[in-house]
Amino acid sequence: MAASDIELTAGTTFAFSVTWQQKNGDALAPIDITGCTARFQVRDVKTDELLIDAQTGGRGIEIPAGPDGLIKVSLGPDVTRGLSSRPIGQAVYELRVYFPSGDAYPVLPSGFLAINQGVIRD
Repeated sequence: MAASDIELTAGTTFAFSVTWQQKNGDALAPIDITGCTARFQVRDVKTDELLIDAQTGGRGIEIPAGPDGLIKVSLGPDVTRGLSSRPIGQAVYELRVYFPSGDAYPVLPSGFLAINQGVIRD
C-alpha cells in the first residue's frame, strides 16, 4: 500500500483527522480554515458509483473553531455498513475544503481506499 492508501472495515466506525498545513519558511504552519466547509467522498474507480459522501454540517465532518487547520472525519457504522469489499485500486477517495470565497482545494488529493469485510456480522 502507498502512504496515501487507507482502509476501512465495513460496518465499523471509520474516523481520522488531518491538519492542513503549508510551508512557511522552514516550518509548517496550519492553514486557517475558519468559515470553510469540507467534503469527503469515496467512489468506485470503474463505475464512478458514489460509495461514501460526508460533509460538514453534521454529516460526518467537523471543522473545529479556530485557525489550526484541523478537519475531523467520523463515519459511523450506519454509513459503512453494507459496503462491499474492494481491494486497493478499486475505490478512490478525496477530502476537499471549500472557502467562503468559492475557492476549493484538495486537502487529501485522490488516493485509494480498501474496503474490508469484518469477521463480526451485525
